[in-house]
Amino acid sequence: MGDEVRKAFWRLAALVNGLTAEEQSELKFALGEYTHDLKHTLGLVTGANALISRTAAGQAKIDEMTRMIEGAARQLDQLTDLMVEELNNRIGVDD
Repeated sequence: MGDEVRKAFWRLAALVNGLTAEEQSELKFALGEYTHDLKHTLGLVTGANALISRTAAGQAKIDEMTRMIEGAARQLDQLTDLMVEELNNRIGVDD
């Protein structure tokens, strides 16, 4: 999935880069705010998961669920990073 998404983000960035500098700036700012909010929310989930993991350690079902949450949070973090690196950071940049 990474290469397909990366190429789609490159195409989107190229389209945005065809806009005026002001429009590029507005879109880049909005995307930056969006990804910042994603990262913040993800941090809350990760922190809550760590707290649950510490307070309920040793309970098999809870251990399993906290590991699943940790894996999903890590994947969401990587997906968000992909969007930042391959879309946000390409807006306003000549390739």
